[in-house]
Amino acid sequence: MFYTPLSERSTTMSSVAERANAHKVKLAAKQMPIRGYDFVPSMVDESEKEFIFRSLFPIGLDAFVQNPSEGMEKDIRDHLFSAEHLLVMRSDGTFKFGGNCEIGQPRPIAFRMWKNYNINGKKALYLAGMCVSPSWQGRRIGQKMTEYAIEMEKPDYVFTVTQNPIAKLSMDKILGKESFPKYEYERFDYTPFAEALGKKADRYGKIAGNYGASLYGILPISRDERYNEVFLRLNREAGDAYLCVSEL
Repeated sequence: MFYTPLSERSTTMSSVAERANAHKVKLAAKQMPIRGYDFVPSMVDESEKEFIFRSLFPIGLDAFVQNPSEGMEKDIRDHLFSAEHLLVMRSDGTFKFGGNCEIGQPRPIAFRMWKNYNINGKKALYLAGMCVSPSWQGRRIGQKMTEYAIEMEKPDYVFTVTQNPIAKLSMDKILGKESFPKYEYERFDYTPFAEALGKKADRYGKIAGNYGASLYGILPISRDERYNEVFLRLNREAGDAYLCVSEL
C-alpha cells in the first residue's frame, strides 16, 4: 500500500488551493483554456500535501509508463514538495478526490515544479519536473506550464535534468535555441549548475547514475532524430541523465 488514508472530510483541489493561498492560473492551451493553481509547497500543510500527492501520483505513473512502487512514490513525492512552486492544472470544473475521474470529468491533468538558484550572481530557473496525463498530451499544456514559470521568474538561465529527449526539445522550442548539450559538441561549463543540485556532470553534461535506473517503462522518442541520437549516448538503464542548460 502506497497511500496514507485521508480523513473523511470533503476535500477538493480548489479548497486546498484556497487554504494554501495558491495563485489561480489560466493558460491558453491548444484548442481550449485550462485552469489551475500555483502552489508554494512550503505553505501547504501535511494532510493537504497528502491529498495533492494522491491526486497527482496517477498522472506521474501514466506519464512515465510505470506501475506503483515505493521508489516511484518517493521520487514523485520528493519532487512535488521540495520545489519552490508546484503548478497543478485541471480539466474544466473542480476536481474532488473519489469522484468520477473518467476522461472529460473535472480532475487534475498536469503538473510542473520549479525552483530558483543563484549561479555566478545570476538567476537560474531549475525546471524540477513535469508530467501531463497521456490523454491530454499534444495540446501544448507542458509548453504553456513551462512558459508560465519562465514568465513568472524572468531568469538569466533555465536548466533541467532529464532522460527524455522530448523534454529537452520542448524546452529548446520555448527558448528558441538549442540548449547544452548540443548535437554538435560545444564546450560548456556545467560545474556551477551541477553543484547547485549537489551533482557532478562530465564535460558532455552527463550525470552518471543520477536516478539509479530508467524512470520510463517505455523510453520516450522525439520526432527530431538529432535529439534521439544525443540521448542514445546515455545509459538510461543505469540512471544516467543529462543536465540541460540554456542562457536566455
